[in-house]
Amino acid sequence: MSKKNLLTEKTISDIKNILEKQLWKKRNMFKNEFDKSEEKGSRKLSDHIYKIYTKIREIGNFSEYVNQQDFHDGVWFFSDYAYTPFSKKEFFEKIEEGIFSTNLYEFYFPIPGIHNFPTGLKIGYCESIEYSKMPVDIQSHFEMNWKIAYKWNKEIYHLENDFLNHRKKFLFLKLVVNGIRHTKTMEKAERMVDESLHILRYVYQIDIQPFDYLYKKIGSKSIGGIRGFASAIRNFSAGYDPRLHADFVEFTRIFTGTKLTNLEERIKNTIIAFGISTSVRYKPVRLSILCSSLEALVLDKSDRDYLGWKLAERVTFLIKMKKKRSEVNRDIVDLYNKRSIFMHQKSDTANAVSEYDIQYAEFLVFNTMRKFFELKRSGYEVLVRTKGKKSIMEWIEAKKFREKIK
Repeated sequence: MSKKNLLTEKTISDIKNILEKQLWKKRNMFKNEFDKSEEKGSRKLSDHIYKIYTKIREIGNFSEYVNQQDFHDGVWFFSDYAYTPFSKKEFFEKIEEGIFSTNLYEFYFPIPGIHNFPTGLKIGYCESIEYSKMPVDIQSHFEMNWKIAYKWNKEIYHLENDFLNHRKKFLFLKLVVNGIRHTKTMEKAERMVDESLHILRYVYQIDIQPFDYLYKKIGSKSIGGIRGFASAIRNFSAGYDPRLHADFVEFTRIFTGTKLTNLEERIKNTIIAFGISTSVRYKPVRLSILCSSLEALVLDKSDRDYLGWKLAERVTFLIKMKKKRSEVNRDIVDLYNKRSIFMHQKSDTANAVSEYDIQYAEFLVFNTMRKFFELKRSGYEVLVRTKGKKSIMEWIEAKKFREKIK
C-alpha cells in the first residue's frame, strides 16, 4: 500500500489561512497569558484550539482524517512559543508535520481462537502473518504484554512458556493504513479489521473479536497499541483449512472490490449481517439479523409486501432439502413470522425463539449463499430481471414451472 495525501491542497490552504489568523496572529496574546500563569495559559490555549477545530472540521471533510484530540496534539507545539519563540516559517512547518502530513502505519492484530494460518493470505483488507515473521520489535512488545496477561491466567496455564507459545500460534492480521495522526488512524484500522473479520465470522460461524493490537508508523521506532487481557482465553478453536482457501480469496475480492455486480453486493451485505449476528446473544435479535441476511440475498427494494412469503418461496427453490418443498416453505414462513412478531412488539418473544431456530436460520443463509455462488459461476449477475443480464428470479421461475411444489 503506497502512501498518498489524504487532504487536498485547497483544504490545506483554507485551514492554514484560519490557523494564521486564529493562532499565529494571536501568539503574543497567548505568550502574555503563559507569562502570567502557565496553568491558566494552557487551559485558555486548549479551549481556543478546540474552538478552532469546530470551525475547520468540515472543511474538505477534515474531521474524517483528524479528530479533535489529534488536532489538539498536532498544534499544541504552539504553546512552546511562550518560552522559545519561532518564526512564521517554522510555525507552518510544524503545522504541516502536525496535522497535514500523511504517514503509513502498520497494524498487527492477534485473533484469539484462530490459529496456524500461513503468511500472506488476504482476508478482507488484511493479510495473515505468522508470529515469527513479524518485525522483531513488534514480537517483543507482544511478548511483554502477554507476560502481564499471564498473571491473570495462571489457573489455566501453569507455565508462562505454555501461555506464550499458545498465543504465538494465533492468526495475526497485518493491516497497512494511511493516516495523519494516530488516534484517527487507530479508529480507521479498527473499523477496517472489524469489516475483514466478518469473513472469518461467516466462514467459522463464531464471534471473533480482537482485544489487543500493536502498530508502528513506518520509518519510526515508536510503537503504540491497545493491551487487552480478555483475549487470553477463548472457548473455541479453529485452524486453517486449505479447502477454504478459495472462499477466502473470493470473499476478499468481493470485500475489497469497487465494481461489484448486484449479486456480489448482496453477498457482501449478507456476510456483514451474518458476521454481526455472531456477537448477539439475545436470540430474537440474532434471528432478526439472520433474517435480514436472507433479505439481503433474495429480496429487492421493489418487494414491498408479503415479504415473508416471497422470501420463503425464493429460498425454498434455491436450497436443497430432503423435506417436501411445501414443508420447507412453511418452516421458513414460521421462522420469518417469529422475527416479525419481535420486531413489531406484538408479544413477548424472549422465550419464543429457540436455539434450533437460530441454527436453522444459519443453515438457510449458508445454503442460499452456496446456491448464489453456484449461479454466479454460471454467469448470473443480478437478482431481478434486467435486460441483457441473467437473473436469479428468472432461474427461480424456470425451476418453479419445471417442478411443482410437492
